Amino acid sequence: MKKLKKTKGIIALYYYYCYLLKVYPKKNLNYKLTPKMRAEVKKMDKYSERIRFLCKYRIETLSDIDNVKENKQEEMKKLLNTRNRLYYKRQKLDNEGEKDVVTKEIISVTSTIEKVRKEIRMCDEVCDNARKMKEQIKEMREREQEKVKYKKLKEKNKKDRRCDR
Repeated sequence: MKKLKKTKGIIALYYYYCYLLKVYPKKNLNYKLTPKMRAEVKKMDKYSERIRFLCKYRIETLSDIDNVKENKQEEMKKLLNTRNRLYYKRQKLDNEGEKDVVTKEIISVTSTIEKVRKEIRMCDEVCDNARKMKEQIKEMREREQEKVKYKKLKEKNKKDRRCDR
């Protein structure tokens, strides 16, 4: 292996200046995530996706979610009906060029169906999570109340001990 020559003069000064301005990174900071971190990142992505969904449809209550879900299910029925018609139309065609056009339409309708299905799943997930979150918040409040009661009891015991002395 050849040893690289050390730069001198203006080039060295330029490199040093860039280093001081942190133009060139000091070390390669690419590191792998631990499995636990990866799971947490996935969880965070799901939460952010749900929040975007809630904002997109301006959902504030569970009834809003039900309305969105009903609308999406109706849209799904229409799309499935359209796709089935296209399948039937493609079977009846003899010309390959026309079949290709209909196949492209089928593909576009199928991709739309996938998006609608995902949104329906998102509605279900948001409903389930809302209920779970309410339960978790209730449990946390109960724990906090127990902690406050325990602290008050501890303080009362300390005062009683001081008075006994």
